[in-house]
Amino acid sequence: MSCGFPQKAFHEVIHGDVTTGECDVGLKDAMKGACWRIWRDKELRSKYLKDYEREIGTEEQFREWIARLDETGEFVNGCRLMLIAYKDLYC
Repeated sequence: MSCGFPQKAFHEVIHGDVTTGECDVGLKDAMKGACWRIWRDKELRSKYLKDYEREIGTEEQFREWIARLDETGEFVNGCRLMLIAYKDLYC
């Protein structure tokens, strides 16, 4: 599994080798760690995952959900979730 970050956005190279889709070391783990933090924290979970309760009722369903492409087809769900939470919490 890749980290889920797009290789290019707004005409800028984000990370990795765009021609091969390789991820920089550690980005996959950063994305997964942030997602699992949200899943395990009751307050964060209700804030960021309330619209997906029917889809992700168990840890196994959540694990599968974070690796799927989101509705835009540009990000995996986990990457989008992490970026939304990061923007909300730190920007």
